[in-house]
Amino acid sequence: MEAWLDGLTERVDFYIRGTSRSRRDKNFDWHWFLKLPAAHLLDARRLLKSWLRPLGGKWARGISMAWLRENARALWETRQVLADDLSRRLFDDALILKIVGYRRFYFQPEEFSTIFTVQEDRPPDESSPLRTYIGAPLRDLSIAVPGGSVRVIVPSGLIDGLNAYRQYFVHRSGVNFSPAPSEVVFDCGACIGDVGILFAGMVGPSGQVHMFDPMPTHAQFCQYQVSQNPHLENCVHIVPMAVGARSDFEGKTTADTGHINPSARATPEMPFVAIDDYVERLGIKVDYIKMDIEGGELSALDGAAKTIATQKPRLAISAYHRDDDLWTIREKLLALNPNYQLHFGHHTPIQWESVIYAVDKG
Repeated sequence: MEAWLDGLTERVDFYIRGTSRSRRDKNFDWHWFLKLPAAHLLDARRLLKSWLRPLGGKWARGISMAWLRENARALWETRQVLADDLSRRLFDDALILKIVGYRRFYFQPEEFSTIFTVQEDRPPDESSPLRTYIGAPLRDLSIAVPGGSVRVIVPSGLIDGLNAYRQYFVHRSGVNFSPAPSEVVFDCGACIGDVGILFAGMVGPSGQVHMFDPMPTHAQFCQYQVSQNPHLENCVHIVPMAVGARSDFEGKTTADTGHINPSARATPEMPFVAIDDYVERLGIKVDYIKMDIEGGELSALDGAAKTIATQKPRLAISAYHRDDDLWTIREKLLALNPNYQLHFGHHTPIQWESVIYAVDKG
C-alpha cells in the first residue's frame, strides 16, 4: 500500500504544480459545463484549498491529499478487490482527477469505437415537455443501438460521452455489462429517461425496463420518451417513486417543481419503494440494476438485499456523491453477495460519474 500511496502522491504533486488550463477537447460539452454554477464552485473550492493547504484544518479537507492519506487503507482495499487492470488504472486516475481537478489533469476516454450511432439529429418538436436540460439544449435523436433502434431526447453531447466513456455499458474481464435482449433492467434514478430508453432499445420488446424516479417532471418526461417509441411501450414501466431501504408511499407525493433537477435528493416526504418489495410483488427476475440516486445508494442497496443475494443481478452503482462512496459501496456489495466480482469506471473528464460494477462470479 505504501508504494501505491507514494506513487499517487508524486503524481498529484506533479499535476498540482502544473499550470491550470482551459479545456477545449471535444469529448465533453465544456461550453455547457462551464456555465453551470457547480463548475465555478468546484474551481473556487479547489483554489481556496490550495491557499489553505499549508495551514491544514477542515477547509483543506474534502477530497484532497489529506483525505487520500487518511483514507488510504480503505481506498487501497477497494483497489485490491477490483478484478481487472483497466479498473485499477481508472481508479487511480479518478482519484488524481478528484484531487487536482479537470484544469490540471486530462482524464482519457475509455473507448474509441462507436456503440450508439446517431441516424437523425433534430431539435425537439413542439410536443416535447421541455427543450433544455439544466442549461444544455435537448436534441431529438434517432439512434441505432445494439439489437435495435430508438428515438430519444437527450442533452447535447450525451451520446458522444457514452461512446467515449461507456457509462453503464462497459466490458470488463469478458463481461458485457450492457443490457441484453429479453433482460429485465432497473434504472434507479431515471431522470429524463434518456439512458432508460437506450436500455429499452437493447432489451427489446421481449425485455423490461423499470424506470424509478420520484420527481413528477422527470416521470412526465420519461413517459414522453416512451410515447416516441411505440414498439417499446409494453416493455417500459415508469415508477414515480424513489428506491430506498423500505417501502413507504401511503399518501405521499412529491412536489412538482416543473423543471428538470438531476441532483435532487430523495426526502422523507417522497414515496419510497424497496426493490425487494417491488420484485416480490411483480414476481420478476432482475438481470441488471443501475443506480444513480444522489447519495441514496447505500439505503437502496439495503432495500435490494434479498434480490441481490438470491438473483445476483449485474450492478452499476454510482460511487461519487459522498466522499466515502469509493469504499462503503464496495463494502456493502460484498456484504450482500461475497461472490460478486467488482470493477470500476469513471465516465467523464470531470469529478463526477464514478461507478462500481458488480457481476456474480458463479
